[in-house]
Amino acid sequence: SYSTTSVPIRVQVAHKTVPDEYLRLPFTCDLWGGSGVYFVPRRESKQLVFGSIDHKFETERADPDEFNAALDPDVKQTFLSALFHRLPGLPRSGQVTGFSSMYTVNQDDLH
Repeated sequence: SYSTTSVPIRVQVAHKTVPDEYLRLPFTCDLWGGSGVYFVPRRESKQLVFGSIDHKFETERADPDEFNAALDPDVKQTFLSALFHRLPGLPRSGQVTGFSSMYTVNQDDLH
């Protein structure tokens, strides 16, 4: 028999309202360098949803009974810096909001 170890992990995501020209972009994930930034246009809400697939952002163990659903300010800034690096023409103004979700991650098969 084979067993695995799965634990709840807190993953954070941000979103920002953007001009229409950015809503025509495809789903993009930056695998070059250390940021792992990804962004997904959401035409319905006129927003880019963005975060990172880098392992360092998928290691915070979560307690389901005391779960923090907010986007941490330092993580927001890190995500924004990576996003602006990939989209240098993106307007800096406007509110950035976000949230955290909890995922069960198999610790024996991390990427």
